[in-house]
Amino acid sequence: MTREELGTLYDLQLQARECLLAGGYPVTDPSSREIFISLYLAMYEGGTDIQPPWFAHEATDASGDLSAREACPEPTMADVYRANA
Repeated sequence: MTREELGTLYDLQLQARECLLAGGYPVTDPSSREIFISLYLAMYEGGTDIQPPWFAHEATDASGDLSAREACPEPTMADVYRANA
């Protein structure tokens, strides 16, 4: 993924977070855009001991509440490509 695509993914994650907040679901604070992009790039380059970047459904996944994903779907790569078309 390019930096531009990762920036789009970050924006879509922020939108999903807003949806979760509006629905009363638990959320975590997002990382900065630059940290999000840097960690993704490091993972793609095969870095070891790299923490996955922040994602909107982090807290709801931890709680096991699957209704959050139905109410506020997690962004997909298709969403990223569609947004960058």
